[in-house]
Amino acid sequence: MKYELFLTGIVFIALGIEPFIYFIYRFYRKRTWRVCFIEKITLVSLQDLMPFSTFKDKQMLVEYGFEQKQLSAITDFDKKLFKQSQNKEQNCQIYVDPINPKNIFLPKHINKIPGVILPILGLFFIFLS
Repeated sequence: MKYELFLTGIVFIALGIEPFIYFIYRFYRKRTWRVCFIEKITLVSLQDLMPFSTFKDKQMLVEYGFEQKQLSAITDFDKKLFKQSQNKEQNCQIYVDPINPKNIFLPKHINKIPGVILPILGLFFIFLS
């Protein structure tokens, strides 16, 4: 029984590390990168002409303003951000690197609870074994 608890603890810790690391990385980027508002999103692909729903690698061209300049960058398709940008009442935001403004970071809304609870449960099971 102790061996199973130890393995369960290892699995819980492994499952909780990725959300925790992403949360810390996002927290760091929020502090150093600048918040800019998206002006327009266009769906693009670097493949032949075909319907957008059939593309394997869906991408979008994000247009934003940074320090009185109009810039754009191609990033992976984010369905939630695209739907939010279609609503004119809400402001969509991205994080822009102040040193290289062509480098952007899309905010993802990851639940941080698994990143905290799973490692604690994992450590509990390891100490219990």
